Amino acid sequence: SMRGLGVLFAVFVVVLGAANAMAGGRHALVIGNGSYAQIGPLANPTNDGVAMAAMLESMGFTVSSHTNLDRAGMGRAVQQFKRSMTQPDAVLFFFAGHGVQANGSNYLIPTDAVLQTEDDVPFEALRLDDIIEQLTLPRSTLLMFIDACRDPFKSRSLGGSTRGLTMVSTGSDAFIAFATQPGNVAADGTGPNSPFTTALLKHLPTKGEYFEILFRSVISDVASSTGG
Repeated sequence: SMRGLGVLFAVFVVVLGAANAMAGGRHALVIGNGSYAQIGPLANPTNDGVAMAAMLESMGFTVSSHTNLDRAGMGRAVQQFKRSMTQPDAVLFFFAGHGVQANGSNYLIPTDAVLQTEDDVPFEALRLDDIIEQLTLPRSTLLMFIDACRDPFKSRSLGGSTRGLTMVSTGSDAFIAFATQPGNVAADGTGPNSPFTTALLKHLPTKGEYFEILFRSVISDVASSTGG
C-alpha cells in the first residue's frame, strides 16, 4: 500500500551538525513503546528508541531514554524531562509506537492502554498537543519526530476515529516530522528499525545541513524503502 512522509516545517534554519554549536544546550526525550498489552505489539519501536538515543548522545544531546512505558510512566517521563532542563537551546522529542487520532487530536498510546471506543482515547493515551505545550520553552527550538502512525485497530473499528494521525499547528520555533502523511498509516518495515527511524538514523547526524535539505533525503529514503 502507498506510504508517504508528512513533514510540518515551522523552522527551516535549524542546524543539527556543527558539534559544538549548542554544546550543553541540547536535550532529548526518547520513548519507544512496543510491548502493548491490549492492542497489537510492535517489533520495532523498542529498537528504534534505543538506536535513536545512542545516536543523539553521539550528537551531543543529553538524552532521557525510555522503553515500554504505561500511561503514568509516560506522563512522569515528560514532567521529569522538563524539570531537568535549564534554558535549553534545543529540545528534541522522539516517540515510536502506536498513535491514533480521536476527536480531532493526536494521541500517543502507552503500553497499558485499553481502547474500546474513541471516547476511551483521552483517558488512556497522551495528547500530542499537551506534550508540545509542555516542551515548548522560551528561547528554545523544539524538534519532534513522531514514528507513531501504525494502526492499532486493524482488526476492529474504533468508532468515529480515522486512520493515522492528523496535522498539528505549532509555534515558529518548532519542527515536527511524522512517519506518514495525515490520515495514513506508516509501514512498520521488515528490518530491526522502522523505515522512518532508519532514515533518521542515516541522515540526522549530517553536520551543517539545513533541515529542509536533510528531510528531502529522509523523505526519499522512506519512499524508496516502502515502495512509494
